[in-house]
Amino acid sequence: MKDKRSVGLSAFSFVCKFCAMLLVRMKNLGYRFKLAYKLADLGAFDNVFVEYSIVGNSRKKHIFLQFKTKLRQEITKSHLLSEKGEFSLHKYYESYINVKKNFDSGEEGDEMDGTTDESLFIIYTNAAVEKKLQPKRVPDIGEEEFLMTGGSVLQFNEEKHKDIYEHLKKLPKHREFLSRFRIFYSQARGKEMEGHIKPGLQKNLKLSDSEMEFACMCLIEFVKNWWLDFNYFLKHINSRQHDLLEKTKEKVRTAFVVNMLDQRKTELDDLNIKYEESATTHMEQIERHKALLIFAPGSSTTLTTAKIHQILTATKHIIVNSKQLIRYKTEVMLAWKSMFDVLVLESDSSAEVSPDLFNELSGFLNDNVAEKKFIFISNNVGNTQQIEELRNTLHANLTEMKDVCKFTDIVTESQMFFLDKTVSFQGFEVKLSTIVKNDDVCLQNALDCDSISLLLENEKPSIDILTEGTVKYYIFEVRHSRCVIKIS
Repeated sequence: MKDKRSVGLSAFSFVCKFCAMLLVRMKNLGYRFKLAYKLADLGAFDNVFVEYSIVGNSRKKHIFLQFKTKLRQEITKSHLLSEKGEFSLHKYYESYINVKKNFDSGEEGDEMDGTTDESLFIIYTNAAVEKKLQPKRVPDIGEEEFLMTGGSVLQFNEEKHKDIYEHLKKLPKHREFLSRFRIFYSQARGKEMEGHIKPGLQKNLKLSDSEMEFACMCLIEFVKNWWLDFNYFLKHINSRQHDLLEKTKEKVRTAFVVNMLDQRKTELDDLNIKYEESATTHMEQIERHKALLIFAPGSSTTLTTAKIHQILTATKHIIVNSKQLIRYKTEVMLAWKSMFDVLVLESDSSAEVSPDLFNELSGFLNDNVAEKKFIFISNNVGNTQQIEELRNTLHANLTEMKDVCKFTDIVTESQMFFLDKTVSFQGFEVKLSTIVKNDDVCLQNALDCDSISLLLENEKPSIDILTEGTVKYYIFEVRHSRCVIKIS
């Protein structure tokens, strides 16, 4: 068996990507298969060996593959008829005869099952084929289409390729050989292979777009390790230890969850919303409760969540939303058990939370030490189903409270973050700081939570002036609510 150094790093990378693609595609097709490489006594067809059977048919078929990753080269008739060379039919004929002899005699033992009667011997290359060799119409590729990454297939027949049949006529099994020999030409190059892996991987693992790039990289890396330490076949059913797709899924989910555990806290840190100490005292009691349901003012939970994050600075905690918890429940629960003490859950009004999820949270809280706590934050238009399920299952431990928030609760430095944002004023876009001054407490507190939430989302609340006699009003228009502040 050759190692990666004998085939070159680029060729090694290509073959591993190809095997990853095959693994995913055959899994998705439901084939029973066995995938191996560099088996002994396969001569010029020793790169990759595939044994498969389709659904509902126990008859096994085999494919012997050799890769020729040449750039800017065209395969000509003279290449095929040469006694030597990378595309010499004589060379491949000799290998075919040897494989047939060993294969049909059973000398390969447990590595191969069946005979070569339904086998294909394939040269797989990104090189082109000269036009006069190509078929006049698109060939019927058949089941082996799952190998394709673009390009086409050169199949030989006596009418189209008389010169080739004539040249090989002294070889006793040349017709049999040519009927089973294929050249898959103009196929994908190494750097293009990932584009052929990802669609099948997405279908198999049901990952999000943000996870797909990492998943593809993980699968290729697992295949490389298999190639270097080959001691088992890749099959339609492997042990958990050798199931590369399952290992890929686990690694992606673990990495994604670890990143997710800190993602929301990082977002809040980047917003730099800090509260005056006086604005947090009414909520410091949260540390005395096992489970809390907090109603945030306004349509967003961000302001309240930032406050909770600030209060829990010295406590190990994570912040996730309902959709994340539903999808990664197992990983989050394991992390809660071993890595942090407080789980902060932000309501997502579109998420459908089952009673089983809250039952599991309740059971976890009841079975664990007092340090383990749960905080559910809902906005004022929260998901009523989630709230009712929460009340029904955690009622023994649950305490409810309402948060309050004024613009002046936020420290001056954080206020500047909002005042520097743009609003629409009398048809013009201006910075809020040109209207609301640092020392204008009355007008600052006119910025209700909905107004602040819109600024957080980089939307532009509309501010107008109304005049009634000699009295002016500033009106902050926020969707369906209106706050009117009278000033002299």
